[in-house]
Amino acid sequence: MTHYPTEHQKIMEQLKEEHSPILTLINSAPIQYLDIPVHGNVGDLLIMEGTLSFFKKNKIKLKNTFTVYNVNKKLIAKKDVLVFHGGGNLGDLYDLHQKHREDFISKFKQNRIILLPQTIYFESDANYEKTCKLFSDHKDLHICVRDKLSYELALKMTKNVYLMPDMAHQLYPLKKNDLSNTVQRTLFISRLDKEAPTEAINIKFDTKTDWDIFLERHQTKVQNQRKLQKTLRHYRLNIITSKLTTSWWLKLSFELIDESIRLFKKHNLVITNRLHGHILACLLDIPNLVLDNSYGKNASYVNVWTHKSPLVELH
Repeated sequence: MTHYPTEHQKIMEQLKEEHSPILTLINSAPIQYLDIPVHGNVGDLLIMEGTLSFFKKNKIKLKNTFTVYNVNKKLIAKKDVLVFHGGGNLGDLYDLHQKHREDFISKFKQNRIILLPQTIYFESDANYEKTCKLFSDHKDLHICVRDKLSYELALKMTKNVYLMPDMAHQLYPLKKNDLSNTVQRTLFISRLDKEAPTEAINIKFDTKTDWDIFLERHQTKVQNQRKLQKTLRHYRLNIITSKLTTSWWLKLSFELIDESIRLFKKHNLVITNRLHGHILACLLDIPNLVLDNSYGKNASYVNVWTHKSPLVELH
């Protein structure tokens, strides 16, 4: 029996092809994958798994994978390409990761540096100008962005700017969601953090949660991972120990993703103001209604990449 892809499937496969400029930038050089997330935000974990999948599929030489807590600068050679984890923390909302990026960009000017697809947002114009000055001093800095506004903001940081979708799209198709013989159920993934929208919305749902809530029983394990990596960094233990802690964390993070998938598969409609609530629903071929976050990130993303899908509706 011949299988004809749906319009949604075609769009999702096309989005994976949009990452090809990254291969040109890396060429055949070995890479250091920096700033992988060590927290329970499933969106960042999906980005990480999609990135690692992209590296593996394209046989990229991955020398080391570091978190902000266990990175070892002595292991970085001049020929290495430094690849920073993508997401939505380029700006002044998440100080730890921004300072980590700035530190490497200011100190490793001989290395090519690639920031994987990001959304850029600054609350302070002064902070934005400061970042632009620091970034523009690096002549081989390449910034990938997920929306058009971020593209305009990045042009003041470097001439090397690329518009492309989130790295989590590399996971498509994730796991097929069989909705046959199921009761209609709606999942509402609603932010509770600093990006939560201020405007209330009246919607009907069967389950309302956020990443931190339904993964709450794992939070102690996540916190212990951070503490362990901070401790090992303090005592300057060797690379083998560092790789072991990263390996342990990757195993746990993949478990958190699997648990998220199981939650989504219990529903056949997803309503969300989290960007990766939307992206995970798309990866599973689940219809989804997208609400915005506090500063317009979700609408900006959908309008560029996924709005043509018949499974996606933007509120």
